[in-house]
Amino acid sequence: QPLDLSPLQPLIDAAISDGWTRPGSPLLVDGRDQDTLGKLYLRLLISASTGRESEASAAAAGWGGDRLHIFERDDGGALVVWAIAFDDAEEHAEGVVGLREWLIAFSEGEAWGLGGGRVIGWDAAQGAVRVLDWLGTVWLIVGPDAATADAVVGNLLAEEVRLAWWSCLRPPLCLRHLPPQAGGENFGSGGSP
Repeated sequence: QPLDLSPLQPLIDAAISDGWTRPGSPLLVDGRDQDTLGKLYLRLLISASTGRESEASAAAAGWGGDRLHIFERDDGGALVVWAIAFDDAEEHAEGVVGLREWLIAFSEGEAWGLGGGRVIGWDAAQGAVRVLDWLGTVWLIVGPDAATADAVVGNLLAEEVRLAWWSCLRPPLCLRHLPPQAGGENFGSGGSP
């Protein structure tokens, strides 16, 4: 039975800076601004970029639930925050490896890492991607630029957001297998090397 990650909405909303809103027009099926993509999507995402089906299957096997959130800005920019939980610590580790491998393959080797491996990112002319391993959840953040993606990462790591996380989960569903990690680096000032 997948975890219900809908209680993450207050955390995600707190991590999004001013100027971003949930879309009034349909960006997903049924016009929802959040959805669950599932184990199959996770496996296909990883295998399509890496070409390694066995690693993709292993990464997705422990999928415990996910929630995709979409935001838009008046200038047409889009921001995606995808939170993915896994069944236990071992499955979580395989999921982190799979998503990191996806980003490395997708970026054609141009991805970089920060925070002792907690964040891996890629910046391109058309946008920026961050994979964040934090609080027992893997976060995939896709923004229109590095500053936006880094701001979301920084806000997710901020103490105020951490407190919102704890208050929105009773019991803390996503933290059932991993302890919280210590707060982190400042990613709001350009983050990438």
